[in-house]
Amino acid sequence: MVLISTFDSLVFPPVSITDLYSHIVLTLFTTGLWVFVYRHRSFTFLALAMFFPSIFAITIHIYHGSLIRFISFLILNPQWSTLHWSIIGSLISILSIIICCLMNYMIGWGQFCSKQLTLLSEHQHNRNLIYGWLRALGEEIGWRSYLLPGLLIHFYPIVALNISGFVWGLYHVPVMILLC
Repeated sequence: MVLISTFDSLVFPPVSITDLYSHIVLTLFTTGLWVFVYRHRSFTFLALAMFFPSIFAITIHIYHGSLIRFISFLILNPQWSTLHWSIIGSLISILSIIICCLMNYMIGWGQFCSKQLTLLSEHQHNRNLIYGWLRALGEEIGWRSYLLPGLLIHFYPIVALNISGFVWGLYHVPVMILLC
């Protein structure tokens, strides 16, 4: 059942539902195994799992011989509306964090730290912004540039977004269990 038929779907053939399920299962299984086996390693090392969604998306494209089409799709067909909403979503997230911090301070539950305490509390994995950005990019290419567009071809948008969100949540469960 193809719900979205555009010029893009003619130039860049859709991903099969089997490939999408393979991507989901491989990513979730490998991430769970990675966190279980390396649970005593640093968070920086465990965060390498953020590359798994992209690695498996690229592997599936290599298997089908369509890696060049996938890369050209990412470069030649930017989704400007996605960029627009990503910026708005980021600003809303930042604003909500600021509001929550101010409420925390005003209620009396929190306090502003000195510069020395702030530097001590900064996590090692956040010090290198480029590396953090690359890790996040590894996750986003796998989820937002491969899984979600593939799901949108096979499902209605609300169903595709729910499946993608559910898989994204399951992907983070092993790390959340480890952190609690």
